Amino acid sequence: VGCGGGQNLLAVARVRRDAQLVGLDLSPEQVARARSRATTAGVTARFVVGSALAMPFEEGEHDAVLSVASIKHWPDPTAGLRELHRAYPSARLEGLESSWPLRFACAWRCRFARIRRADIWSVDWSTYDLVYLFQRPESMARAAEKAARELRRGAWLVSLEFEATSL
Repeated sequence: VGCGGGQNLLAVARVRRDAQLVGLDLSPEQVARARSRATTAGVTARFVVGSALAMPFEEGEHDAVLSVASIKHWPDPTAGLRELHRAYPSARLEGLESSWPLRFACAWRCRFARIRRADIWSVDWSTYDLVYLFQRPESMARAAEKAARELRRGAWLVSLEFEATSL
């Protein structure tokens, strides 16, 4: 969701060759760019122009969703999360927030999610398929070490902007 130019979709294709991939983006130009990149890379994928707030997918049509940093472009992030919940009703959305006021606000805005007050460094990551961090560059090495220790093979560590080059 929010596939942009397709870079993340191509990254998934490299590690999940068996996956049937679909990229969705609001911008026809980005969809065309993603389609072109996939063709050049020899990746078979379907690309759709559409909104994260009203996805053109049936409930349960797909097994998984990956949306990396696109939520910041959605005009109504809460509505977008509700739409993701509609399209992926069996998906589990969990959040960890160390600040109790922010934890409360997140839980109130996204009531189908489980938002706990916790420290990401003390929580076990082994049960997660994807850990999405909002961290500073200097903490990414620590995050990469934790991910290498705790995430199972095939799980993802994703960061807003910063690389974990040791993974």
